[in-house]
Amino acid sequence: DILQGYRSELFWFTAKHMGLWFAGIIIIVFWFTMLYTNPMRKLARDMDQVNDLEHLVEVPYSREDELGRLSSHYNSLVRRLRELVEEVRDAEHRKMEYEFLMLQNQIGPHFLHNTLACVASLIRQGKDETAGQALRALIKLLSYTFEQNAETVTIREEMEQLGNYVRIQQMRYGSGIRFEQQIEEGAAQCRVLKLLLQPLAENSIFHGIVPGGGGSLKIAARLRRGILHIFIC
Repeated sequence: DILQGYRSELFWFTAKHMGLWFAGIIIIVFWFTMLYTNPMRKLARDMDQVNDLEHLVEVPYSREDELGRLSSHYNSLVRRLRELVEEVRDAEHRKMEYEFLMLQNQIGPHFLHNTLACVASLIRQGKDETAGQALRALIKLLSYTFEQNAETVTIREEMEQLGNYVRIQQMRYGSGIRFEQQIEEGAAQCRVLKLLLQPLAENSIFHGIVPGGGGSLKIAARLRRGILHIFIC
């Protein structure tokens, strides 16, 4: 009986200590697992925040182990991607500026050719005074087109120079071209690209009004809820 009692006590003592050792091992394994996996989960969550190229976020790190080096390399990649995005944006901006300058250079010779043809026609008709007025209007237009460095002008400035252009065409084609412009006070100081309206008016006159034997060109500018509306009829 005594031996059986000792055997029972030894069994429960061993079982109790084995249980404690087993629980301790589980706790230690769990602690080590969390110690190494939590930073990895946090890094994965931070990387998941990068949904597109507009939201490139670096991840904070203070470790010097493999995970820290991984975070450092990831941040270097993010910084390089930012640089590439800015380079692409700059290239697109330069491309737009170049296309705008090309458009201006195309408008200049075409417009100049048509205007000089108008002046030549007036001279052939013996209308020297009218031809002089056309040349003065042309000089103003050329100054406006080539001497101003700003790419944008106010609607009022654009309309004034458009009026000079239309007057040149009226001198050539007579009263068959009627021109009307309406600028609301709130829209007068809004800025637009220079020479925005001239090619539209030119096409309206040469492809719409002149072939029909006459007509009206009406341009209106209005400001509604902070948006500029330009109407060409």
